[in-house]
Amino acid sequence: MDTTEDSCCHVEVEETDSDAKEYLKFALVFLGILGATWLVYSLFEGDGFEDLMRIFMGLFMLTFAAFKLIGYRLFIDGFQTYDLIAKRYKAYAMAFPFIELGLGLLFILDLLPTLRNVGVIGVMGIGALGVYKSVFIDKNNIRCACLGGVINLPLSTVSLVENTLMVLMAAIMLTL
Repeated sequence: MDTTEDSCCHVEVEETDSDAKEYLKFALVFLGILGATWLVYSLFEGDGFEDLMRIFMGLFMLTFAAFKLIGYRLFIDGFQTYDLIAKRYKAYAMAFPFIELGLGLLFILDLLPTLRNVGVIGVMGIGALGVYKSVFIDKNNIRCACLGGVINLPLSTVSLVENTLMVLMAAIMLTL
């Protein structure tokens, strides 16, 4: 059951049975991104692992940006509870979905590979640090803002894995 810690946006959470439904929704979104990745890769005759990663990263970022924009206000409020930059600068929280959207488009359109990969390493790396600090050091039990409140998951290892996966994939792409 959710309990509000303050009147703004920080929500303490306990695991509930409805979390299983939310994880299922998340899994379906992730499977949808994988399926769309394979479809786009096949239709446009992708050439190798780098194209497959690039398409996946682009679709992942576009999808997550869309969720953030759908729940824009909830995203901003929630993101400020754990992101290291957004805690200090609300403008960063407000801009983040658009940054993610832009990076996703750069991946899909295969433009500015060095800039987009360095951008992902910076943005998602800082995000991973914020999630790690909030979950493992501060022991906060809050909801993840990454899906704009459309899918209501606790901030957890899943969030950390998502950010870290994007960082690793971008780093691999820089070396290819």
